[in-house]
Amino acid sequence: MNIQEQLRKSIGRLVSDRHFTREALGDIIGVDGSHAGRILNEKGNFTLEHIEKIAEYCGFRAIDVFTYPDFYEKPGPREQEPAEVLLQLRLTKEKKDQVLKLVFGENNIEILNK
Repeated sequence: MNIQEQLRKSIGRLVSDRHFTREALGDIIGVDGSHAGRILNEKGNFTLEHIEKIAEYCGFRAIDVFTYPDFYEKPGPREQEPAEVLLQLRLTKEKKDQVLKLVFGENNIEILNK
């Protein structure tokens, strides 16, 4: 699969997932809707400028347009690893108990307070 085929597949999926019309895609990339449709139907090519405009509109990086939906659906290596988070709060005993109940539930608060 060449780059334009990959772009058509990724952008076609993005258009479908976001419920964009051809006209909406055309507005995003700065062409009329029929031209956007022709590009998606292999009668033209997406330019780097088109990709940048789509990425900006969707809040993605340009590379994410190429790899959509894979980047969006699959967590990256860092996201798969468990994260350790340390949080320190100064609370009154009452507030502390409320926070512990919220985080750990009613049954586990006695264990944590021992």
